[in-house]
Amino acid sequence: TVKLPSSIKPDENKDDGDDDEEFPWCTVCNDNATKRCLECDELFCESCVKKIHRESGYKKHQIESYKPSATAKKKYHY
Repeated sequence: TVKLPSSIKPDENKDDGDDDEEFPWCTVCNDNATKRCLECDELFCESCVKKIHRESGYKKHQIESYKPSATAKKKYHY
């Protein structure tokens, strides 16, 4: 193993996962999201999920209800 000098400290700016934060908006129109497509792995509002997923290539996609986390609600005034 390699020993680092004591003057070298661990990176305090290490990735804490915030880059993967999910914004609670429709990926099409930016309205509040209410649905998630499991195949697309995207969030949609009621209107956009219907428009996009009525096309033949998307009809078999599984759609589930979506509710943002309490943190996202507070942070983004959802």
